[in-house]
Amino acid sequence: MAQLTIQDIQLANFVLGHAMLFRLPLPQGWRLKRGFAHPDLHATHRRGQVVWVASADAHYLLQHEEGPALEFTITVRTRALKAGRETQPTVVGPHPAREEWATIRRGPPWRRREARRVRLTWSCPETERHFRLELVGRAPDEMFQELLTAWQRLRCHG
Repeated sequence: MAQLTIQDIQLANFVLGHAMLFRLPLPQGWRLKRGFAHPDLHATHRRGQVVWVASADAHYLLQHEEGPALEFTITVRTRALKAGRETQPTVVGPHPAREEWATIRRGPPWRRREARRVRLTWSCPETERHFRLELVGRAPDEMFQELLTAWQRLRCHG
């Protein structure tokens, strides 16, 4: 496996303070960049010595040094998130997960173009949280697969 960079993702707001989301592994050549909006932290909870993000929406860009940027959306909730109808099994860390690939149309109505969308959905019983990661962009499937392979080592607790 290619070398991975581990990025601790923490969210914060004025009222709730700082909370840990997860440890995100990124393959070599990928960088996490600020998205179109600040992360929206809705709720936190403490498990052991760590304050975890319990509910949030965050938007980032994942930029590859030799390719296009992918939109990267993170959704975390305390209730289960539904996976799509046509999913395939995978893993995220020690947890079973569902992976969904689709082709969607993006852009203004007079200039819509096809883009690839990949969703990864799983639950973490240890922190009582449910996750959905979504990637959208016009990049080769191999670039999406590289990220999904790295995310099998994502740490959502511990």
